[in-house]
Amino acid sequence: MKYIRIILATLAALAAGAVHGQTIDPRQNYVVLSSGGLALDNQEALESGARLFISAHDAARESQVWQLRPCGEGCYQLFSPLTERALDNAGEGAVECPVIQWDADLKNPNQQWRLTPQEDGSYTLTSVATGYNLGYPDAGLVGEPLFQLAPDASKASQRWRLVPTRLKVTAEAMRYSSTREWENERIYAINKEPGRAWFTPYADAEEMHRSEAYLRPWTVDSTSRRMPLDGMWSFHWAKRPEERPADFYKAAYDVSGWDRIRVPSSWEMLGYGTPIYTNITYPFRNNPPFIQAQRRYTVNAEPNAVGSYRRDFTLPADWRGERIFIHFDGVYSAIYLWINGHKVGYSQGANNDAEFDITRYVRPGRNTVAAEVYRWSDGSFLEDQDMFRLSGIHRSVYLVARPQLRLRDIRLTHTLSQDLSKATLHLDAELLNAGAAVAGASVRLTLRDDEGRALGER
Repeated sequence: MKYIRIILATLAALAAGAVHGQTIDPRQNYVVLSSGGLALDNQEALESGARLFISAHDAARESQVWQLRPCGEGCYQLFSPLTERALDNAGEGAVECPVIQWDADLKNPNQQWRLTPQEDGSYTLTSVATGYNLGYPDAGLVGEPLFQLAPDASKASQRWRLVPTRLKVTAEAMRYSSTREWENERIYAINKEPGRAWFTPYADAEEMHRSEAYLRPWTVDSTSRRMPLDGMWSFHWAKRPEERPADFYKAAYDVSGWDRIRVPSSWEMLGYGTPIYTNITYPFRNNPPFIQAQRRYTVNAEPNAVGSYRRDFTLPADWRGERIFIHFDGVYSAIYLWINGHKVGYSQGANNDAEFDITRYVRPGRNTVAAEVYRWSDGSFLEDQDMFRLSGIHRSVYLVARPQLRLRDIRLTHTLSQDLSKATLHLDAELLNAGAAVAGASVRLTLRDDEGRALGER
């Protein structure tokens, strides 16, 4: 009897010192909170390989909802019902490294985490594959990435609380295909002129010397070979592509009731749509190259706004026989172009210029230019990081007339002597003849000082 009492006393002491965790319900959704109250968050990144972070807890944020799926005694897979992916130690072995989300597989040891209850009601989550704990290596601030760390249950950065949530999550299917040019990373230009060094043509040397921009290149060129199209354009704004006026470029389409908008400008600054500022977070679903809505973001209400622009212009009579180009200095984010109802081309690259040869589409006298501008394109995944997201024809538009035989591109380099007392200027010029054959064409180079005085000619 004495021994029985001792055994019972020992068992009672052990029971008193044991730590029991909460009951885990695999049908229940949970929020996984750090010791500082920040939530485990995939930030709505859909793809496998995306990193995970700690974010400010938001009871309505679906990217912070997790299910704990049993995969062994005391082991669980942390599954995101939003992305249909699981917390994974990244397969790097027993080293401290960022964790990721990956295609869910209950048999994958990299996705199996042992939950060990602590005396304060929290848990450590230990990778079955490596023995390392889920945690964060820094101060535990909003936006820090999650790591697997050398295990130390005494550290608050490795302790987590499991809080049940009633938030229901319906996963949005990832898109895997599109027929749109603005969702195809292989298409960034159609019928656009190849890139070149920037320069302005003049009718002759005298006109060039008279231009203020000749000595002050930051001013607007005054040349008979350039015609500005800045000013007021007819404008229609739609919050999604399906609501745009698809036939607006046709001559019979009446735009007399449309608004008028100043070019250049950003349409959000004139009351169309919503300006967006983000730092490291995409303003749409992180599923390149597709533009998908993201819950509770502006893009959910304005999936991909489209601005339709139209205006008329009259070609100068003395441009007959010249090659005519239209030049856009910058358009956010993608643009389709029509001249007189004919589709000319497409461009994306919001802060690069786009130039199109429209010679075959223009006619003497009155002409119509139509531009369809999309707020987002696959290029928007590159046009990212810490800035306001604005849209439209945000830089100047103009026409340029060039001769059939023209200087298409130039490349200037130099060679310095060892003592830096002499320099040799090298010119690599590309000529393009779009007309009849020409014999004996040549390029003349004149070097002038900042006062316009000729220093040499070749």
